[in-house]
Amino acid sequence: MTTRRMRMLAATGVTLAALTLTSCHGIPVAGGVHQGLTDLAQAEQEVQYRPDSPMPDATQEEIVRGFLQAASSAANNYDIARQFLTDDYRDQWDPNQSVTIDEGTRKYPIIDDIPMEGEDEIVSVVVNGIASVDERGVLTQLDSDESSPFQFGLQEQDGEWRIASAPNGVLLDRATFLEVWSVHQLYFTGAKSTLVSDTRWFLKRATMGSHIINQLLAGPTDELTGVAVSSFPTGTKLSSDSVIIEGGTARIDFSSEFEAITEEGRKLVDMQLSSSLYALAGVSKYVVTVGGVEIMSGQVALAQTLMPPKPEGGTSVGVMHSKGYGVLGSTGITADPSYSKVLMPMNPERIVMSRDGRAAVVLAEDGLHWATPQTSFLFDDRPGLLEPTTDPSGYVWTFDPAKPEQINLWHPVSDNMTLPTPELVDEKVVAMRLSPDGNRIAILVDDDGASKVLVTGVVRDDNGVPQRFVGLGSPQENWVYGAPLDIDWVDTQRVGVLSAGEGDATRFALTGPGLLAETRAGVSKAKTIRGGGRLQLTYLLTASGEVLSPQGTSSWQRQAQDISVVTKRG
Repeated sequence: MTTRRMRMLAATGVTLAALTLTSCHGIPVAGGVHQGLTDLAQAEQEVQYRPDSPMPDATQEEIVRGFLQAASSAANNYDIARQFLTDDYRDQWDPNQSVTIDEGTRKYPIIDDIPMEGEDEIVSVVVNGIASVDERGVLTQLDSDESSPFQFGLQEQDGEWRIASAPNGVLLDRATFLEVWSVHQLYFTGAKSTLVSDTRWFLKRATMGSHIINQLLAGPTDELTGVAVSSFPTGTKLSSDSVIIEGGTARIDFSSEFEAITEEGRKLVDMQLSSSLYALAGVSKYVVTVGGVEIMSGQVALAQTLMPPKPEGGTSVGVMHSKGYGVLGSTGITADPSYSKVLMPMNPERIVMSRDGRAAVVLAEDGLHWATPQTSFLFDDRPGLLEPTTDPSGYVWTFDPAKPEQINLWHPVSDNMTLPTPELVDEKVVAMRLSPDGNRIAILVDDDGASKVLVTGVVRDDNGVPQRFVGLGSPQENWVYGAPLDIDWVDTQRVGVLSAGEGDATRFALTGPGLLAETRAGVSKAKTIRGGGRLQLTYLLTASGEVLSPQGTSSWQRQAQDISVVTKRG
């Protein structure tokens, strides 16, 4: 087992990934060089830590420890943290460049024999970083194999030790980060005028509304290039540094470029603003002005994403059991004689319902079948296929591990096609699932006995037909402890991952692009996961035929037994 695998955190379901520090003057993050978050000092942090200022006669190590603790408070542009810096360096340190997140287990060796020029002492803090957040609010899991030191150069100033050089950005342990930063969904315009979510993190402070608007204007992240766009007129900017929130209304004053907006653009911008501002506490309406003159307004509402249609019974789910096919609901299993007659002779291994719920794709010993309550036919007889996934445009996506250089797309009435995937040739793919809106694909990979989740965007044309992937060679990567078993999207942002634990135990983890992995209670011998649009509607199927659903965060409740297959939607 590799060093990376040995360092995985069972408590979080992520790899202990170290940050590679190329210079003692900056914390590197993925991607290019960007301008920092310039307006973090405009308002006080809503959730504040009150760290101590430097103590008299503090040692070098105590100064560095105090500085790192003080960086938990962004109040007054990190005023307390800057007190630990020399007068010459105080205004040079840039805390807004990035955030590095670790588990809080740090080592503080002092290196006496390698002084930097002009400095008397070095304190080197060894950190196992698990993630970083860049100036756009994009969180990326870190995947280096070794721990790396953050180096702090110290000088004596007026008889007290102070920091004369330090990495830009801030270092926060996981618990503190989750207290002072919050996760939000920004929404951009995708194919066929749909919404595409983009996960971002922002400091919990009064200027959060300004950050949201500025990031909407800047557009989606690189991972969504071609998948989604920002519908604001080109060149639009905030005319002031802040979005004013009063009386439940977010008042947004744009530059004159916004006046070029079209009627169709108004509809798309309304969708973006309404959905992206939903997470702001106490905001129920927005008003857009240019030069103080109202241009448009709207209500703030939860995004209407392309979730799969709900089957009859609302939260019901299709299952195969000894007597045939039925629908599992709150009152038990309701038999479906039509589907039973079609499906029973196939002896299904996996069943995936189409997005519109009108047909099923069945993986059986002889290949893939297209089935309706009236009829069925075999459309792919290749052996060893993975469980298929379907998209909103009606395509069935199939993958043959023996031919990993492509994904095949089959359609019941349109032309078939393939999407090249040469990046998967050296990967051991276990499962893949399209997101509920069809804009991303999650690929579960066995990475030397660990579960690696690759997430990449799907570019579609104006009619929603898949065209290509975005950056499959450098996708967003998440790791989960244990060998991979199964995967499914539990909602539009998160995937649930089943992985092997000790003995018969299996682990259940939640992860996704831009998110920290979170391990939930596992169960014995779970083999299949079925997402249902939200975590409460997730089901696990065990090797003994039990179907379980989550109860809180620490247990699962049995919903049925004697089940051989739980259907997935999409």
